Amino acid sequence: MRGLHSNSADCPRTRGRLWEYDFFGFTRILESEPPYLDFEEAHADALTTMQPILQAENWDDKNPRPQPARQLLHAVKSFLIPTIGDELVLTPTIGTSFDFWHGVDFVISHPDIQQGPLVTVDICTAPKRRYKAEALLVRADFYPKLDMHAQFIAQLCWAKWKRATKLQT
Repeated sequence: MRGLHSNSADCPRTRGRLWEYDFFGFTRILESEPPYLDFEEAHADALTTMQPILQAENWDDKNPRPQPARQLLHAVKSFLIPTIGDELVLTPTIGTSFDFWHGVDFVISHPDIQQGPLVTVDICTAPKRRYKAEALLVRADFYPKLDMHAQFIAQLCWAKWKRATKLQT
């Protein structure tokens, strides 16, 4: 498995990396802690950092190859009107300062909205009481609650879309 270098699948960090691999089709192992960047800088840095990695992985941000990412994005789109939903993209930010410091494993965004991501999402293997991203996807709940997660993320997208387009006019 590309990117994994651990001897034990029982390690929580390794289980998290396996979930990332299943969700995105790849994962990233950091050699050292990335520098702290504030939210906006970390988001911009993540998009820049991930660009060559996503190209090497043949990542399609409108129709991701791995099943979980594709299913989630298509389910989110199904809850939105086509003018918004059809243009949504899912961009991984794993292994960046955005992930490390702000807990964001991927963003869902729209090319017409320049004020940042519509929704930030953290994926994990166990429920958390506190998390920094706007949405949390727990592996065990992912498929049983896919529609519920998608509807929640779509509602966040819609709310931010309305606010952002109101600001642009």
